[in-house]
Amino acid sequence: MSSPAVPEGARDVAGYVTAAGAQAYAEARHGLDGATLLDPIFQSYMKDYCPGKEPIDIGSGAAPWAIYAVRECGATAVSGYDNSPQMRDKARQALVEAGMTGKITIENGTAKHLPVESGAFSVALSFNVGCALPSRKEDDEHEGGTLVDHFSEVERVLEPGGVAIVTAPVSLKTPFTTYGNEKSKLVAFEEALSEAKDIEVVRQAVGSNEDVLRATIIEDQGTFRVARPEEVWIGRKVLRKIPGLVVPNFAHDEAEYESTITDAGLQIVERKTPTLADEAEAEQLALGLPYVKHNPFVIYLLQKTA
Repeated sequence: MSSPAVPEGARDVAGYVTAAGAQAYAEARHGLDGATLLDPIFQSYMKDYCPGKEPIDIGSGAAPWAIYAVRECGATAVSGYDNSPQMRDKARQALVEAGMTGKITIENGTAKHLPVESGAFSVALSFNVGCALPSRKEDDEHEGGTLVDHFSEVERVLEPGGVAIVTAPVSLKTPFTTYGNEKSKLVAFEEALSEAKDIEVVRQAVGSNEDVLRATIIEDQGTFRVARPEEVWIGRKVLRKIPGLVVPNFAHDEAEYESTITDAGLQIVERKTPTLADEAEAEQLALGLPYVKHNPFVIYLLQKTA
């Protein structure tokens, strides 16, 4: 499975994904591991809860799942919100190409402020948004909101009894490879990192590396390298290699997600943490052995009960 070449300068000085970065992210979607261990689960939830509804898509990106909600799940309309102007532009282009401009809207919105009335939606979608949000307000450089803000807004915009389908990557402590000798591939990956002098060079050096689906990168005394697990503490800002791109992320684990969710007044109805069954399945699917032991994603079905 090929990944798009990493765009030069994937983020602008304001921290937003550039037009080229938006294109790469739209093409990569959730990658090979996401297609196997993430997408089928939340898509199943969408098919259960979206028919006849008008969901809100928080952090809608290039709108792939808003389009999916209408085209495949019977949603009558979707209201999408994203704080990146480049992503919104890419999403609107995608809506024109999909013939969805009359059913899906894309507007500016942040994790801490969605310009909608309280209780306006019965279904909310949030796919891999939390990893872009800090734990602490002092780390919210662009005032887009924190993880706490995000789930407070999810709770606010839902009507009583409304549901939220939420996904989150929780594998930042483990770099995953697609197949083969993981040690040799990580050695080559780190060699490429060692030559990078700034974040943009990191993106150009390893963003399109197809042998490593995901890796957590830190800066250490002026050089870049793959983080050790003990260096990825909760709330730490890191660079994350994802399919086709390198992006800033914040480390969160399942315990932080779940305490934040429940503190916001949302009930966890179901929680799924998919992994591969065994080494044979890993080989068959061309995914690395860590996927047998570690779930790269967690998928939640949440409900507002009050």
